[in-house]
Amino acid sequence: MQKHHGLRGQLSGWGATHNSGPQHPQLKWARLPVSQPGTCPQLNGAPYAHTQFCSDVVDYRGGRGPPTQANQGHDACKGDSGSPFIADHTLKNTPVQLGIVSYGRECGGRFPTVYTHVGSYVPWIKYHTGVGGG
Repeated sequence: MQKHHGLRGQLSGWGATHNSGPQHPQLKWARLPVSQPGTCPQLNGAPYAHTQFCSDVVDYRGGRGPPTQANQGHDACKGDSGSPFIADHTLKNTPVQLGIVSYGRECGGRFPTVYTHVGSYVPWIKYHTGVGGG
């Protein structure tokens, strides 16, 4: 998703706050930047489609990951799958749902979270819902 690189967005969910933790009873959120294209498949080593994008892990001091062992970063975690990634769309001057949490390898570590890009499925959504002239 080259065109989205550099956008920042907000991830929200009730997922765990660390690798071995339970789901959180309170809604949490994190502001994350969309990763540079090409870095996600290299780091995750998992299948990666053109309909996906990744976000960088951001450490608690505000820098980009990877964080240290003692300083886990902001990221999606187990229980966050299906949660929205809402981007600050500068051209439309409105928030848009850019993605949906798909998977990740660890919480707040060296590996970015992979999201399904919602825009890639707009024609399918329109066709199957009848919304928007589909």
